[in-house]
Amino acid sequence: MPGLRIGIVEIPNELLKKVLWAKYSSDISTPGLIQKSMYYYMECFDWDKYLESVENIYTQKYNLAKKLINEKLSDKLKISNSNGGINFFLELPRGYLSQDFEKFMLDKGVSILPGTYFFDNIFDDRFFRINIAKSSIQDLEKGISIIYDNLDEFLKEYKNNINIKSNKIFY
Repeated sequence: MPGLRIGIVEIPNELLKKVLWAKYSSDISTPGLIQKSMYYYMECFDWDKYLESVENIYTQKYNLAKKLINEKLSDKLKISNSNGGINFFLELPRGYLSQDFEKFMLDKGVSILPGTYFFDNIFDDRFFRINIAKSSIQDLEKGISIIYDNLDEFLKEYKNNINIKSNKIFY
């Protein structure tokens, strides 16, 4: 069911109007047909078994990525403590920009996301995210190995190459 958007949000009262407006302006409401389809799927198929299989897959991916990141990258990059999820946040040493690292890694065939997409402070752009959701086990192994194999080259080539670029969209 492509485009399915059903979810639950718990938000503080002071943000309620802003969140409702954002939802309204993005899709007004979720059509009844979509809601009924989701209900049918959850009722007639083994939803709990499906959730268990998804949990197992993501647990495997998470554990593997955490192990590889700790083994291969922790001596050169700071790793934000993570106790689960689909993202790992890592920090380049001072004097480097995650936006440069993103371009460098894309040329090597690995996609990361600079921290400027998540943090307001573009002047301290050392953080980047590795996401494990879409990648297969083999792609995670390959991607983290490529980062490891090319990290020294990046650190040598881009030291103090500070040219801050914002990727925020202003209207």
